[in-house]
Amino acid sequence: MAARAVVAAVRAVGELPVAVHQAPLCTAQYGGLQDPPLNFAEILLRFGYLDPAMLRGLLAAWCSLQRAIRADVVIADHAPTALLAARCLGIPRAVIGSAFNVPPPVSPCVNMRPWLEVPQARLADSDRRVLEVINTVLPQGPRLDTLPALFDGAARFFSCVPELDPYGPRDPSDYLGLLTLSTGSALPQWPAGDGPRVFAYIHADYVHASAVLHALAAADARVLLHVLGGDNRALQRFTGGRLALAPALMEFSRVVAESDLCVCHGNAGTTLGMLGGGRPLLILPKQLENHLLGIAVQRNGAGL
Repeated sequence: MAARAVVAAVRAVGELPVAVHQAPLCTAQYGGLQDPPLNFAEILLRFGYLDPAMLRGLLAAWCSLQRAIRADVVIADHAPTALLAARCLGIPRAVIGSAFNVPPPVSPCVNMRPWLEVPQARLADSDRRVLEVINTVLPQGPRLDTLPALFDGAARFFSCVPELDPYGPRDPSDYLGLLTLSTGSALPQWPAGDGPRVFAYIHADYVHASAVLHALAAADARVLLHVLGGDNRALQRFTGGRLALAPALMEFSRVVAESDLCVCHGNAGTTLGMLGGGRPLLILPKQLENHLLGIAVQRNGAGL
């Protein structure tokens, strides 16, 4: 496993016989780019794909790593340069994870913010800039004609269903379906009394976290709350009566089965798990991918 965050990777691997390597990282920051990024190319521009020297270094590092471990296959969770390296070396490759990370085969790459009117010329120019840098640094093999061609020949394992793909349904065989999270063994302990049971999973750094916590504490419901990165001592003022703090690692299938509503940011695991159990969601997005998933959930009548 090559990971950006090796501390989290080592924790996830645990006692499994899996070697962990530091993934090659873009260490530069690039100014002068238009905000917000509007398509896949404009994301790549922020991570070394406008800088031939940086991309050449990243590509060489990924090639070196894949050669050193004699990889028979490369499976990438949003690691486009790892895929590019595998393409150069002729190694079979696959993508796994969010469909958001793999744009459809349309050139230029599609606008990821469909509520904004975006000039096609801007999207085409961003694609052109990225393609020029990629084709400049490719050491061998055919050049890319379009940016989505980066994913040509890669098997796809999207952790969702076609109805939730932010770009619209693709080949049904690309989707893994509604996956069930496997986390801890603690059982959910709901506050006593009557009323609907609400499971809330909120990040402490969410800009509206305080307003959400006050609203949950005042709700006519029994709330089981987990705040990622929160200080439990600071959260105690919200507890008591009809709101309780959840242990970090509960048996998620039980949480799903016993919940009447889930409040979360639209993180894929929680969202898909709740949908798999037929539970409605209130999604409070933190970033674009959450927002697009939330739009799809609402479009399908499964939440707001």
